[in-house]
Amino acid sequence: VPTNPDLPVCPDSATNPTNHDYFRLINHSIPLTLSMSDTATATSRMVDNVAKNFCVDASSAVLRSGVHYGDASETLDEWKTPVTIVGSHKCELKFFEPMFSWKWVSGCVPESQTSWPVFEVQNIQYNKKGIESLPDSWKIEVSEACRAQSCSPGQMDPPLSEVCHIKLTAEGSKCPPEGCTLLKECGNVNDCATGLPYVSPWKEEDVVEDDDSDSSGMATAPPSSEEVEEVTDETDGTTDETPNEGPTVEATSDNGSAASFLSQSIFVFLLTALPFLVWQ
Repeated sequence: VPTNPDLPVCPDSATNPTNHDYFRLINHSIPLTLSMSDTATATSRMVDNVAKNFCVDASSAVLRSGVHYGDASETLDEWKTPVTIVGSHKCELKFFEPMFSWKWVSGCVPESQTSWPVFEVQNIQYNKKGIESLPDSWKIEVSEACRAQSCSPGQMDPPLSEVCHIKLTAEGSKCPPEGCTLLKECGNVNDCATGLPYVSPWKEEDVVEDDDSDSSGMATAPPSSEEVEEVTDETDGTTDETPNEGPTVEATSDNGSAASFLSQSIFVFLLTALPFLVWQ
């Protein structure tokens, strides 16, 4: 089964502010309800007002990206359908990602558990939008040629054709002529692992607010890999935290501690440049 390669994951830290910036969470841009394709019938019917219980996955703070938030059941269990993911860094929304598994693309999820080859999400209701252009709906379509020749537990044969078409459409509000406004507002959400509010080892009284915007008023991106200094623990191969010298990272794989979405996902619709999107 195709999976993501190893990804550099930043753990939270009591002493390294660069690492902890990934865990300065948001209280906005969190989907509360949405309409989605009916997974119980093989029709194009939509199920309205589906409640979502978004939480933060503390094992999913990917270097140069951000920490990921998703519905609790979708984060902890195997994906049966494509899912909605958002992410943040240092109290700002950084991305919106419809994500899906190769198992779904291949048509190997039982028909009673999903909608295939089309899955749609509409009317996403957020607690508050962190940017005006945050999508309100999205739709994923795959061609019949994506279907695997046969499916069995733990094994999918190649697709019927060498060409598999995947189409993703997102809809939302266009930024005003003067540009979108990116909200920077810290908050907290539940930890997917515990179901309780996320608890950081960082001591909030030690946080020093700084202005990390450039002269245009746009926030700077999370630190790059060139700013990373890794210290490898010779006993277990993981990386130790190096205080105040850039973010430390951990390489994770399918049998590591990273979130399920890191091994399940094959496609990311990344809206890092949300202010510059033009919606149709």
